[in-house]
Amino acid sequence: MVLGQLASAVQALGAFQSILVEWPEPLATLLELTQLLMFDIEVLRGECALGRDDPVDNYASRLLAYPFFAAVFDSGAFLCSRAAPGAR
Repeated sequence: MVLGQLASAVQALGAFQSILVEWPEPLATLLELTQLLMFDIEVLRGECALGRDDPVDNYASRLLAYPFFAAVFDSGAFLCSRAAPGAR
């Protein structure tokens, strides 16, 4: 839960980096560091997998990306917990 909150905070701070404001130095450095940790979903290039560049498909795939990866992660964690010795 703490890691999820940390990821959300990094994403929010990264969004502040995109605002065209002259940030004071301690905050400017922090915002630059959070830019390294931000997840850019466009890196996945869903248009290549779908074969076309449709704005509706791009939007839908971005909306469904998080639930899909969360389900994959949860399934993996469940299977690992069942395979571990001494699992309840």
